[in-house]
Amino acid sequence: MTSRITNLGILIQCRTNSTRLPGKALLPIQGKHSFRYAYYRSLLSRYASHVVVLTSDSPSDNQLCEICEFYKIPYLRGSLDDVLDRFHIAAQTLKLDHIVRITADCPLVDPVEIDRLIHFYIEHNLDYASNSFDNPNSVQDGLDVEIFSFTSLSQAAISSTNPSDREHVTSWIQRNPNLFTIGYLSADQPQPFRPLSLDTATDYAFLCHLFSLFHHDPSKVVIGDIVHTLDKHSNLFSNYPAPMRNLSYHLQLLEEELSLELPQIRETSEQFIPSGSHLLSKTPRLYHPELWPSHFICAKGSTLTASDGQQYLDCATMGVGTNILGYNDELVNSYVTSVINKSTMSSLNCPEEVLLARKLVSLHPWSSQAKFARSGGEANAIAIRIARAYTGKEDVAICGYHGWHDWYLASNLTSHSNLNDHLLPNLDTYGVPASLAGTTLPFKYNDLERLQSILSSGRIAAVKMEVQRNIIPTPNFLQQVRDLCNHHNALLIFDECTSGFRETLGGLHLKYNVDPDIAVFGKALGNGFPITAVLGSHNVMKASLASFISSTFWTDRVGPAAALATLYRMEQLSSWKTITEIGNSVSNILKDASRKFDVPITTFGLPSLLSFEFLAPYPPVTMQLYTQYMLDHKILACSSFYSSVSHTPDVLDRFSAAVNAVFHQLSHDFTTGDISSNIIGPLSSAKLPRLN
Repeated sequence: MTSRITNLGILIQCRTNSTRLPGKALLPIQGKHSFRYAYYRSLLSRYASHVVVLTSDSPSDNQLCEICEFYKIPYLRGSLDDVLDRFHIAAQTLKLDHIVRITADCPLVDPVEIDRLIHFYIEHNLDYASNSFDNPNSVQDGLDVEIFSFTSLSQAAISSTNPSDREHVTSWIQRNPNLFTIGYLSADQPQPFRPLSLDTATDYAFLCHLFSLFHHDPSKVVIGDIVHTLDKHSNLFSNYPAPMRNLSYHLQLLEEELSLELPQIRETSEQFIPSGSHLLSKTPRLYHPELWPSHFICAKGSTLTASDGQQYLDCATMGVGTNILGYNDELVNSYVTSVINKSTMSSLNCPEEVLLARKLVSLHPWSSQAKFARSGGEANAIAIRIARAYTGKEDVAICGYHGWHDWYLASNLTSHSNLNDHLLPNLDTYGVPASLAGTTLPFKYNDLERLQSILSSGRIAAVKMEVQRNIIPTPNFLQQVRDLCNHHNALLIFDECTSGFRETLGGLHLKYNVDPDIAVFGKALGNGFPITAVLGSHNVMKASLASFISSTFWTDRVGPAAALATLYRMEQLSSWKTITEIGNSVSNILKDASRKFDVPITTFGLPSLLSFEFLAPYPPVTMQLYTQYMLDHKILACSSFYSSVSHTPDVLDRFSAAVNAVFHQLSHDFTTGDISSNIIGPLSSAKLPRLN
C-alpha cells in the first residue's frame, strides 16, 4: 500500500448541540478545544489525503466553524439530523472512494489504530471495517474507528429510512452483511480500563485529569503511554465510572422498536393487562369505548399526543388530578432528572425525604412528623394502621373515597351499596375477607347524627374523611366532627389526596381552620411523579414504630425530589389561586352554554375539581355524546374538568368555542329523537366488571 491514498479521507463528525453534554466539542482540555485533538491526531495518519471536520448547517454550529476558520481547519457542513446524508454529500464533494469516520468526542483517537484499520480494510478488500464491536477483543470507546467505501455509503444513503440509521451513518451497512463484505479488527494491545470518549460531564472531568498527567503534547501521545499513565495512577480515577457503550444508539434502537407496537397498543393492553388499564379512571370504556384514546406518547402543558399520533387538549382530569402545574413542567422535570443522574436508590436514605418532611410540617403547624409512600391507597392504609396502633381500637368510620385496600372495601361487606354515596358506586368485595364485615362504617357528609351513632359504640379508632369533595360543609360541620372525635377518643384523619393544594398551599382543612390528627396527601404533590405523604403529631406518629410499616420503594428519591420542586413552583405561581379562578371560568363557560342552548346541567365540587351532569334527557348517554363531539374538536372532555395552571386563556377560549358548538349540536339532537342513535359504537359503562 502506498504511503498516501489520494481518494481516502478522514471525516470527523462534530456538532455542539449534544443533549447529555451540550457544547462538548468546544470544551477546553489543556488549552485546546476538545474536537481539535481528534483533528490534530488524525492528521498523523499516513494514508489519508483529506482530514476534514464535518459539522451541521445549524446556527448552533456557527461558533465551531468560526474556530475552524481561525485555526485553518478544513470543514464542511450538512444536515443536523440526517448525518448519513451529511457524510454522503461530503464524500461526493471531496471525491472520496473510501471514508474513515471518526467522531469528535474521541480526543485521544490513535493515528496508529487508524492506519492499522485502513491497512486491514484495503488488504482484505472490504466494503466496511471497524475496530469497535460487541466483543471483549474490541478497542475501548474513544479509540474506535470505522472505514467504508463510497459505494456502500451511497447504498445506505439511498436505502435506509430509520432515523437511527440516518443518525448513526453505518448501522444500516452493519445490519446487512449479505450486501457487503464486512470485517472487524481486534485490538492488538492492552486497552485502557475505562472508555476515553467524551460524552458526559464525568467523562470531561476524567479526560481533563488524564491529560494533565501527560508529560508531552497530548496531540501526539500514543496508546501505550495512555495505558501506562492510567495504570500508574489508577487510584486517582476511582471516581470516574465508565459509561455504557454506545448508549445513545441503543436508546434510539429501543425507542424505535417500541414505537412499532404503538398502532396496536390498545389491543395489546387489553390482551396482557386486565381491562387494559391499572386505573379504573383511565379505562376508555368509562368515557367512550370506541373513540376515547387509551395511551399517550408525550404530553406538555395541557396538550398530549395519543398513541395514534393525534394531539388532544386535555380538558378532562389532567392525569386524574396529579398535574396542577400542567404536564411535563420544565422546572420539576429538570430537578428530577438531576436527581436521577445521581441515582434514585442506594443502601442509604435520600436527603430529599427529610427536606420534604420539614417543608410539609412547616405548612401544617399542627403536625410534627411525616411518612411517605407512593400511592394514595398505600398512604391511607398507613394512616389507618397508625390510628389502630395508637388507639388500640379496630373499627373505622369513613366518609369519602379512600382507595382499594381491604380495610376500605370492607364497608360493602354488610351491604353492597354502602359506598354508593362515596364517589364510586357498586364496588364489589371479591377477595376481601368476610371477617372484616362491620369494621369500616360509612356515614354521609354533613350527617353528624349518623357519625355520633357510629362513635357511640366506643370501638372507633378513627374517623377518616375527605375535607370536601362535591358537597359544601354545613356551618361548623368539620369542627363538630373534630369535637366528636375528641369526646370519643378517636383520631380524626383528613384524606387530602385529592383536595390538597387545590385552594391553599397545603391541605384544604387550613381553609376551614380545623386541625386533624393525621392528614394524607397525594396526587398533585409531585405534579405527576409518584409521592404521597402521611402527616401527624409526634405522639400519633410515634405509634407507627410499634407496627411494621415499611416498603422498599417508599425510600425512592424521585418522589420527594419531585414534591420539593413542585411545592417550590406552586409557591412561585400561587397555583392554588390560579386553578380556582380557572375552575370558576370553566363553570361559567358550561353554565352560559347550558342557558344559551337550553341544555340543562348542574355543576358541583371544588372549582378546581369541577364536575357537572346533564339533567335531561338520558344523562349518561348525553355525557357520552358530549365526549364524542368534543373529541371531534380534538379535546378530551368528560364529566370532570380538573384545572391546571396550563389551562391558559387561549386554552379556555378553545374549550369555550368547542363547548358552545357541542351544546348547540346536543340541543338539535334533543329535538330530533333518541340521541343514543348518534353514539358511535357501544355505550360507555361506569361500573366495574362483575365476576359472575
